[in-house]
Amino acid sequence: FLDLQRKLQDYKVLRYRASKDVRHKFGDGGIAIIDQIICAHA
Repeated sequence: FLDLQRKLQDYKVLRYRASKDVRHKFGDGGIAIIDQIICAHA
């Protein structure tokens, strides 16, 4: 992430970090799907 952020200094780079509750509710597979949805709409 930090390497990408350095390379894209002209842009605002954000990182999605799921909370404990979200991780517990959706699991790793669900988090991966949420991440893909966020990326698809970026």
